[in-house]
Amino acid sequence: MGHATMEDALPETDGLLTAEPGVVLASYAADCAVLFFFDPEQRWIGLAHAGWRGAVLGMGALMVESLVQRGCRREDLCVAVSPAIGFCCYEVGEEVVAAVDSRLHRQVFRTERGKVYFNFSHFLCLQLTDAGISKNRLFKSCYCTSCRRDMFYSYRAAGGRTGRMAGVIALLW
Repeated sequence: MGHATMEDALPETDGLLTAEPGVVLASYAADCAVLFFFDPEQRWIGLAHAGWRGAVLGMGALMVESLVQRGCRREDLCVAVSPAIGFCCYEVGEEVVAAVDSRLHRQVFRTERGKVYFNFSHFLCLQLTDAGISKNRLFKSCYCTSCRRDMFYSYRAAGGRTGRMAGVIALLW
């Protein structure tokens, strides 16, 4: 569902969970992050799309809470953050700055020549560690989708007309 058109996508759904082997979870992004969740003890997986709006609404923490409600322990969860637009390229406006908790501004924003840049992946990681994910179970890609258009699609770098990358996770047994 949702792989070819928006008409058959799950409405207003950015996160999926399952403990059912053989069920494939997929999400698509081009500069946004895809968050991969795995609990090797309880055998749950999750996948979430996180653009800046979803990130400031706490998508990562919401997924952690949803997994905990299903019997997972925070200390067992492994989380990976996909390639996304990097601190080097993610120029944002006042709307984004205003939406981010002001206590985090020094850690996730920098101003250079009058432009504000957002360390989006670091922001996601801060939220995930605040939600109880151990730093040694949190994996973050170092690739910027905008800089590495030879490897990834970038919505911003392509002026809004581009493909999407798929994030896919499944329990095989």
